[in-house]
Amino acid sequence: MHGLILKFMSKYQNMKSCLAILLLLFVSFDLSAQNPATLPGDLEGNWKGSLDVQGLELPLVIHIKRDTSDELAAELDSPLQNVFGLDAGHVEPTGDSFLIAVKSIRGSLLFHFDSEKDEWQGTWEQGSARLPITLHRLPENEQGIPPRPQEPDTPLPYIVKEVTFRNETAGITLSGTLTLPDSSGHFPAVVLVSGSGPQDRDEGLLGHKPFYVLSDFLTRNGIAVLRYDDRGVGKSEGFYHIATTADFAEDARVAHAFLEQIPQVMKNCTGIVGHSEGGLIAALVANNDSTVDFIVMIAGPSIPMDSLIILQSRLINKKAGKSDDFIALNSSLQQQIFSILREAEERNDDLTSIRLAVDGAFKNLSQAEKDTLNLDEAAILQQIQFAISPWMRYILTLNPDDIFPKIKVPVLAIFGEKDLQVPPAENAKALREHMDKSPLPDYRIEIFPGLNHLMQNAKTGLPEEYSRIQETMAPKVMKLISDWILSHCKK
Repeated sequence: MHGLILKFMSKYQNMKSCLAILLLLFVSFDLSAQNPATLPGDLEGNWKGSLDVQGLELPLVIHIKRDTSDELAAELDSPLQNVFGLDAGHVEPTGDSFLIAVKSIRGSLLFHFDSEKDEWQGTWEQGSARLPITLHRLPENEQGIPPRPQEPDTPLPYIVKEVTFRNETAGITLSGTLTLPDSSGHFPAVVLVSGSGPQDRDEGLLGHKPFYVLSDFLTRNGIAVLRYDDRGVGKSEGFYHIATTADFAEDARVAHAFLEQIPQVMKNCTGIVGHSEGGLIAALVANNDSTVDFIVMIAGPSIPMDSLIILQSRLINKKAGKSDDFIALNSSLQQQIFSILREAEERNDDLTSIRLAVDGAFKNLSQAEKDTLNLDEAAILQQIQFAISPWMRYILTLNPDDIFPKIKVPVLAIFGEKDLQVPPAENAKALREHMDKSPLPDYRIEIFPGLNHLMQNAKTGLPEEYSRIQETMAPKVMKLISDWILSHCKK
C-alpha cells in the first residue's frame, strides 16, 4: 500500500480499491425537501464513526448544521482518503429513523438517533453490501481529522512549481509538482515514483502523504524533487487500470527526462526514488536509460511477484490471526491462479480464455472452502478481475534475475524490519545476491528496526495499523536518503 498493497485473497485484499469504491458512496447526495420540525435540533454537530471494510477501519465524519433555509444539511469527510466537505444534502426523516440517500449510486445511510447515548446507530447499504456504523458526537473544536504532524506548514521555504510533461509514446500529459531549493547554484534532483495502485503526486494513502513529507525534507536539504500524479489520477491524463508496470516505467522515464532539463538541476546527478513497486520501476528505468545516475528503493521488491504475493499473504494473515486452514487454502488457490496466468502468457491465450480458466479455479472450490475464504460471488468476481488485469498478467512475467544484476548505477535500498508486504529478510537477501553480480556493485542495503512498509515506526506491521500511526515517514529514513544522495553528488 502505498506500495504493494495485498490484493489477493485476504481480508486486506484490494484495500486501495475499497477506498476508491467507498469514496463514490460519499460523493453525490441529493435529497428531497423535508419537514425540519420533525428533526431534533440536537442532531446538529460533528459526528464520527468507522466502517469495517474487509478488516480495514475507514473513518467517516458527518457534519450537521442548518442551512439558509433552516433545514438540517450534511457534509461528509473521509479523512483517510483526504476527502473533506462533500455536500451531503439534507437529513430526511423516515419513521423513527433518518436517511441520507445517494441516489446516483443507489446507496443509503439509514440511522437511528439515540438521544440518551448521544450517538447514531445505522447501516450503510449499497448493492449486496450492508455495513453497520455507530457515530459519536465529536467535541465542538474537533473535526475528526487525524493528526499528521510531519506535513509542513505554509509558506514553504523553497520554490514550488506546478508542471506538466508529455509521454509521447502513450499520448498523455502528466502533471506534477517541482520543488527547488530557494538559493543560487545547481542541485541534485530526484523523481519520486509511487507503488502499486492509483496514486496522486503525494502518494496519498489512509490520511498520509508520504511523498509530500519526503519531498519537503529533501528540498529543505538542497535536493530538487519532482513528484507527479499517476496516469489517470489527479490532473494526469491516461487510464490507470489498463496500464502495466512497463507503462509506469515509461512515465517515470519521461518524468526523469523532464527533470534533467530544469536549469537549476545539477548535471550527472539525477536519480529516481521509488517506493514499493516504484523501486522496481526505478531499476527498470535505470537499465534502459543511461541518463539516470542513481536509484533509491524504499521497500522495493526483488523476488518474483508471485512469490512475493504468496509470502505477504501468509505473513499478514498469520499476524492477523487467521487459521492455518485459511492460510494453506489461500496459498493453494493463489498458486493455482498464478500457474494459470503464466501458462496463458506462454501460449499467448486471449483474454476470454484466461478469464474462463481463472473462473474455473474458483468454481472448483467447495462451498466449505469458499466459506473458509469468505468468498461470495461479488468477491470472486473482484478477484477474477484483478487476476486477469493487464498489470497482474504483465508483472508476473518480470524476472528479478534479468533486472537487478544489470544495474550499472549506485543503489540505496531501504527496508523496514516489520514490513509484511515486502518482507525484508527475503527481499534484502535476494537484492544483495543480485547486486553482487552487477557490473558496478555500488550499493547499500539498510534494514531499519521497527519500521513497516510505509517506513513508519510500528507495533505489528499490519496494513490496518498504517492510518492509526501519526508518523508518516521515519525521519531517520529520510535523512539517510538525503545524506546518501548528497554524498554521491559532491561537486
